[in-house]
Amino acid sequence: MTPYMAEPEEFVTVHEGSLEFEEAVNAMAEECFLYSYQGIFYNMPSQRDLEPPFYCVTQGRYIGVFPSHIWDGVKFELRTPGNRVATYFTVRSLVLGEQKVHRAIRRRLAASR
Repeated sequence: MTPYMAEPEEFVTVHEGSLEFEEAVNAMAEECFLYSYQGIFYNMPSQRDLEPPFYCVTQGRYIGVFPSHIWDGVKFELRTPGNRVATYFTVRSLVLGEQKVHRAIRRRLAASR
């Protein structure tokens, strides 16, 4: 497993028209990079020099860890019609948030809606 702060071991290109393309597009939040863990897409901030708090989402329209400066937009998307269930909480670090996302995915508790 490559942690968020480490250099990636590989990059994967998802081609338009592939089965994963629509899923990836729907999973990606603004100002974030999209990662995959055990086949589940999740978001991490594209900036690394951010201050806490961070918001960790394990169920909802988007899954991942989000910085406070985009949280209002993400939270709005979590509550749009058709996205009724969302599980989120604050964390003090991006690394801790990513660990919690991975744990939820391993336990099959993470799901995008």
